[in-house]
Amino acid sequence: NMAVLTLDRRYAQRRDRVMKLKANDAKAATILKGLESGIHKLVNGVLEGVTGVVSKPIRGAERSGLEGFAKGVGKGLLGLIMKPVIGTT
Repeated sequence: NMAVLTLDRRYAQRRDRVMKLKANDAKAATILKGLESGIHKLVNGVLEGVTGVVSKPIRGAERSGLEGFAKGVGKGLLGLIMKPVIGTT
Protein backbone atom coordinates (compact mmCIF):
# COMPACT_ATOMS: atom_id res chain seq x y z
CA ASN A 1 0.00 0.00 0.00
CA MET A 2 1.77 3.11 -1.25
CA ALA A 3 -0.42 5.44 0.85
CA VAL A 4 1.79 4.60 3.83
CA LEU A 5 4.58 6.58 2.15
CA THR A 6 2.71 9.82 2.88
CA LEU A 7 3.22 9.30 6.65
CA ASP A 8 -0.47 10.25 7.05
CA ARG A 9 -2.33 7.44 8.81
CA ARG A 10 -5.79 8.95 8.27
CA TYR A 11 -5.18 9.39 4.55
CA ALA A 12 -3.99 5.78 4.21
CA GLN A 13 -6.98 4.43 6.14
CA ARG A 14 -9.46 6.52 4.15
CA ARG A 15 -7.85 5.41 0.88
CA ASP A 16 -8.03 1.75 1.94
CA ARG A 17 -11.74 2.09 2.74
CA VAL A 18 -12.46 3.71 -0.62
CA MET A 19 -10.47 1.07 -2.49
CA LYS A 20 -12.37 -1.74 -0.74
CA LEU A 21 -15.72 -0.13 -1.53
CA LYS A 22 -14.79 0.31 -5.18
CA ALA A 23 -13.61 -3.30 -5.40
CA ASN A 24 -16.97 -4.46 -4.08
CA ASP A 25 -18.82 -2.16 -6.48
CA ALA A 26 -17.39 -3.54 -9.71
CA LYS A 27 -18.97 -1.72 -12.64
CA ALA A 28 -18.37 -2.15 -16.32
CA ALA A 29 -15.14 -0.34 -17.07
CA THR A 30 -15.20 2.10 -19.95
CA ILE A 31 -12.62 4.57 -21.14
CA LEU A 32 -14.80 7.47 -20.02
CA LYS A 33 -15.26 6.04 -16.51
CA GLY A 34 -11.53 5.35 -16.24
CA LEU A 35 -10.67 8.89 -17.29
CA GLU A 36 -13.24 10.34 -14.89
CA SER A 37 -11.89 8.22 -12.05
CA GLY A 38 -8.29 9.20 -12.78
CA ILE A 39 -9.06 12.92 -12.87
CA HIS A 40 -11.10 12.65 -9.67
CA LYS A 41 -8.25 10.84 -7.88
CA LEU A 42 -5.67 13.36 -9.10
CA VAL A 43 -7.73 16.36 -7.98
CA ASN A 44 -8.40 14.78 -4.58
CA GLY A 45 -4.70 13.98 -4.18
CA VAL A 46 -3.70 17.57 -4.94
CA LEU A 47 -6.32 18.95 -2.53
CA GLU A 48 -5.23 16.55 0.22
CA GLY A 49 -1.59 17.49 -0.38
CA VAL A 50 -2.21 21.25 -0.26
CA THR A 51 -4.34 20.90 2.86
CA GLY A 52 -1.58 18.87 4.52
CA VAL A 53 1.04 21.56 3.85
CA VAL A 54 -0.99 23.86 6.09
CA SER A 55 -2.46 21.46 8.65
CA LYS A 56 0.53 19.21 9.38
CA PRO A 57 2.85 21.97 10.68
CA ILE A 58 0.04 23.41 12.82
CA ARG A 59 -0.80 20.02 14.31
CA GLY A 60 2.90 19.27 14.87
CA ALA A 61 3.47 22.62 16.61
CA GLU A 62 0.49 22.01 18.91
CA ARG A 63 1.87 18.63 19.92
CA SER A 64 5.64 19.21 20.07
CA GLY A 65 6.41 22.90 19.64
CA LEU A 66 9.10 23.97 17.18
CA GLU A 67 10.36 20.44 16.59
CA GLY A 68 6.82 19.28 15.81
CA PHE A 69 6.36 22.23 13.46
CA ALA A 70 9.51 21.26 11.55
CA LYS A 71 8.39 17.63 11.29
CA GLY A 72 4.95 18.83 10.17
CA VAL A 73 6.50 20.89 7.38
CA GLY A 74 8.39 17.81 6.19
CA LYS A 75 5.31 15.60 6.33
CA GLY A 76 3.21 18.25 4.60
CA LEU A 77 5.68 18.64 1.74
CA LEU A 78 6.02 14.87 1.40
CA GLY A 79 2.23 14.57 1.21
CA LEU A 80 2.06 17.36 -1.37
CA ILE A 81 4.27 15.28 -3.65
CA MET A 82 3.09 11.75 -2.84
CA LYS A 83 -0.70 12.09 -2.53
CA PRO A 84 -1.33 13.16 -6.15
CA VAL A 85 1.04 10.44 -7.38
CA ILE A 86 -0.64 7.78 -5.23
CA GLY A 87 -4.08 9.03 -6.22
CA THR A 88 -3.41 8.18 -9.85
CA THR A 89 -2.33 4.60 -9.13
